Amino acid sequence: MHEAFSRLKAILDEKGLSAADVVRRIAEQGDRINPKSVYRLVDPEEPLEKVDMRVIGAICQALDVGIGDVLTFDEPTIIEEMPAPRQARMDELMGRHKAGAQPLSDAEIAELRRLVDEAEGSTASVQAVLDVVEAVRTGTAVPQQS
Repeated sequence: MHEAFSRLKAILDEKGLSAADVVRRIAEQGDRINPKSVYRLVDPEEPLEKVDMRVIGAICQALDVGIGDVLTFDEPTIIEEMPAPRQARMDELMGRHKAGAQPLSDAEIAELRRLVDEAEGSTASVQAVLDVVEAVRTGTAVPQQS
């Protein structure tokens, strides 16, 4: 059986808002809810046992989103940032691979593949991962990272 999870934190991050901002918006629209109900929904890792649909409705109205945006029955997706030194090394190898002036050795290609594997799910590296995976798979140059 799938468990329900909240996507509220991801929505707040996208909109540059905090849980306190949502509580304030809900109050401004005239809804009375316990602020703890909102704060509980900010944890994306904690499965939801029960949900007060009145609270979900108030959140949806305050954020102009649908119920399917707030609740999901998928496993939680936790995104962690890759450590800066490893990100820098991956960027260096990708840049060299793209430039083509100094081809990567077999050991460096293996290192790049390991870094790509490590970077999967990293917020800072999602597009880079997709680009590198495709480039390594096809043997083409890696697109320049911005």
